[in-house]
Amino acid sequence: MRLFVVIDGVIRSRLSDFEIAVLRLVPRLLAGVGDPGVDPAADRLTPQVHPADPERSEEFRRLAAEMIQGTRDADADVLAEGLERIEAGEALSFEEAASWMRALAHARVILGARLGIEEDGWEGNPADGDARIDVLHFLGHVQDHLVMALTIDL
Repeated sequence: MRLFVVIDGVIRSRLSDFEIAVLRLVPRLLAGVGDPGVDPAADRLTPQVHPADPERSEEFRRLAAEMIQGTRDADADVLAEGLERIEAGEALSFEEAASWMRALAHARVILGARLGIEEDGWEGNPADGDARIDVLHFLGHVQDHLVMALTIDL
């Protein structure tokens, strides 16, 4: 069963209570990113823009960090508010779905970094039953269903 469908120009959700509960963890995950050099998630989310010039990369980080974090925070808020509205039987707009996609992508990057995933092919090799792998798979599943709703149902 598809998790999202477009009906009358809005996105309706078929998420279960359990799926909603898991998605409620995403804003907390996004808010819990530490500092570059300490948290591998922060390093992955803020890559070297100019690898050959660390000073230019640091300058970019300094200038863009607040804006980038503000966008992440806003997307996390849209996801949290959207989950509440879904529980109330309401729909998502396409703009909200785009925020969800970004929030889910960032959450997957965070989990992947903290799990030490560095390349493709990780899907078939679970990390000793680590529940974060299951969450990583689930977030990808939700993203896939959002993409289907946003592209196929148009």
